[in-house]
Amino acid sequence: MEKPQPPSPLLTMSCLHYQAHEKPKTDHFEIILSTPKMQAAAWKFGHKKQVLMDLTFGVCLAQALLMILMTLDENGTGIPICFIMFTAWESAKATHADYDTALLDQLLGIFKQRLGCNEHGDKIDFSIGNTDNDPHECASLSKHWPGILLLLHVPHLAGLEEHAQPTSSACSKRRTASACMQTAWETSDGLTQGEIKTHHSHGLIYGGS
Repeated sequence: MEKPQPPSPLLTMSCLHYQAHEKPKTDHFEIILSTPKMQAAAWKFGHKKQVLMDLTFGVCLAQALLMILMTLDENGTGIPICFIMFTAWESAKATHADYDTALLDQLLGIFKQRLGCNEHGDKIDFSIGNTDNDPHECASLSKHWPGILLLLHVPHLAGLEEHAQPTSSACSKRRTASACMQTAWETSDGLTQGEIKTHHSHGLIYGGS
């Protein structure tokens, strides 16, 4: 039988990682997609700047989870730079609970590795990370980009304040909005004070690990 070919060479260029669900070799499906234009946008708008990360659950009948990475262009418009999809393990009782830090570490690590280096020999580096208060997401971003300053959306941060315990964790240390805005302005090479104020006016508050 002739080996099947993708409908477009763009699909091959855009597939950074693929793992089929083949019992008993693998226990779930994984795919990482980023077109050449999306990879260029990651470098142009995301390197030394901000990345937005979000996970959406149950996007299809296969109980798949979709992780989207985005950056902001010069007009503040969100630009997708990567789509990461993986299915829940068959033993999972709930799709939204079927992932951990190790899995996110692996998938983000593949994305980072496949982007390679720029003309200066630098690997992709994000200074600001916008996510919710999920400890797996916070920990995986901090592992691959240790200097990243995490932004938590106000509703998530409010919930975190209500339920926070005195023990330290990847997401338990918080600062006031004004202090974090000033810190982000001083430490981020790619984000201006005006941009920080704009993000804050849209309902974001800066919080770091």
